[in-house]
Amino acid sequence: MRRVANWIDLPPVWLAVFLILARIQAQRLPLGPKGGALTDLLAGVLVGGGVLLVLLAITGMRRHHTTV
Repeated sequence: MRRVANWIDLPPVWLAVFLILARIQAQRLPLGPKGGALTDLLAGVLVGGGVLLVLLAITGMRRHHTTV
C-alpha cells in the first residue's frame, strides 16, 4: 500500500488525472461564451496583460539577481 501511495504522489500522475478530468468535463458540460468580436477582444487583452505581467516579473527578478 505504501508503494501505491508514493506512486500517486508524483506530479505527472496528478497532471494526467486532471487533464483527463478536464477533458471529460469539457465534453459533458460545455459552458462558456459562444464567441464574437467582444469575446475575442477581451481574451486578447487578458492574454496580452498576462504575458506583460510575466515579462515584468522576470525583469524585476533579474534586476535583483534572484532565480526566475
